[in-house]
Amino acid sequence: MQRAVASSDVDAPVADVFAFLVDLRNHWRLAGAWIDVVALTPPDGPATGATVRLRGPVGLVLAVRTKVEDVEAPSTIRGRGSCGRSRAGVQWRLDDIDDARTRVRVEVRLRRASPVHRLLWGAGGRGWLERRLAATVGGLGRELRAYEREPLAAVAT
Repeated sequence: MQRAVASSDVDAPVADVFAFLVDLRNHWRLAGAWIDVVALTPPDGPATGATVRLRGPVGLVLAVRTKVEDVEAPSTIRGRGSCGRSRAGVQWRLDDIDDARTRVRVEVRLRRASPVHRLLWGAGGRGWLERRLAATVGGLGRELRAYEREPLAAVAT
């Protein structure tokens, strides 16, 4: 199926990047204004599921349920997202560059799409998502440094 991919190199050890990303609560720190957290599961502690409001192109707003499904420390986090009848897989891949740097790659793979979502994906939605993912992984180093200074400044729900 169709996919959107982005990657970036982060000035942090792979274990630190993994510890940050394994808690979904931190993903929304990265996403910025295009995603609002509606609910986290569990509400306390590291989040493994969430309901978010995604603001897409041309004023489109979608409610998306996400869930972490598989974790292979410290290199891979796999999950899924669903919106209506549409389903997507998400994978974060972390690779050591050296002791202090990590290559981060995120991929969203559309597994099943409603006719409307298939049309949106083909009409520029995939490119839009790829640009949002690039901005997300591109800001990972900055957010990781901020988190290390103030780990309790997690996303308010």
